[in-house]
Amino acid sequence: MAKRINLYRLYKRGETWWAYFSIPTETGHTRYRCSCHTSDKKQAEIFCREQLTPTTNKPSGKLTIGEAFGILYETNYHNYSRPLEAKRKMSLLKSLLPTYLDELTPQAITEFINLRRKHVKNATINKDLAFISAMLNKLDLLGYNIPNIKINRFKLKIPAENVKYFDDMDTVKKIIANADDCFKPVIYTAIYTGMRRGNLLKLKWEELDFKNNLINILVKDKTVEGGRLVTIPMIPKLKRILQKQPKINEYVFNVDGLPFKDYRYFWKRAIKKAGVKYQNFHTLRHTSATWILQETGNIKIAQQILGHKDIKTTTKYAHVLADEKRDALLKVFS
Repeated sequence: MAKRINLYRLYKRGETWWAYFSIPTETGHTRYRCSCHTSDKKQAEIFCREQLTPTTNKPSGKLTIGEAFGILYETNYHNYSRPLEAKRKMSLLKSLLPTYLDELTPQAITEFINLRRKHVKNATINKDLAFISAMLNKLDLLGYNIPNIKINRFKLKIPAENVKYFDDMDTVKKIIANADDCFKPVIYTAIYTGMRRGNLLKLKWEELDFKNNLINILVKDKTVEGGRLVTIPMIPKLKRILQKQPKINEYVFNVDGLPFKDYRYFWKRAIKKAGVKYQNFHTLRHTSATWILQETGNIKIAQQILGHKDIKTTTKYAHVLADEKRDALLKVFS
């Protein structure tokens, strides 16, 4: 095997250093980027060297799947928004896969998929496969011998999404009325912009342009280094809400003086107190998109506001317009 040359480039997003890795392999390049979780450049350099330096504590003998996932978690836990959930997922996968890494064959992956199909949807299985792929890629970067298997080839087709959304603003306002005070601005921002949970969690003051009434965020895009810029108009109602937020740190939304780590607890509590049938937090994004289409009938506008790179992603909301047109025809010609 050809000797690897470890390469990375540091760049800043706000006050935080990020690293873009491009590592030559025999078949091309492995590329990825991640946060260094520091505003100090020297610490960022140390982080990068640690990422690219093979571990000196390699297990002796055959590497088990459990040890393999342990290496992934040890080197990547700082990149997970919910590290404990990631750890639980790896523990589950370990129990369903062969004992040793060299036993991970196409047949073993197929058996794993067939087993999971009895209990979960295709989308969940694809997330499982993404964890397995991440584990193999990390081991490969660290110099381990890994099975010659392309996990992406096993990804399953996901049926057209059954979009769930709230029927009216009164329902959303009922949830807001029963939410914690620190969480209410988050819900308003989600419904008025259609922003994803991850962007809301990380929303910074520097991304708010109150002069031009815009929100400028970077969304993940493998083809754009550092992320793709998406600009969302800030309507007057939202502007007033955001301007009232206390500037505790660089992040807009905080709880007890610290940035939110997750919204699920606050969201579930608000839904329960409101007596509304449970829908997950992402339903707010679906609701925003659906209402925009209902009001404008313009799928291109919806695509731009939601930040979809491909308009095909936005067309999953088009069924709402089709249903309304069908109802109109039935009323006219029945």
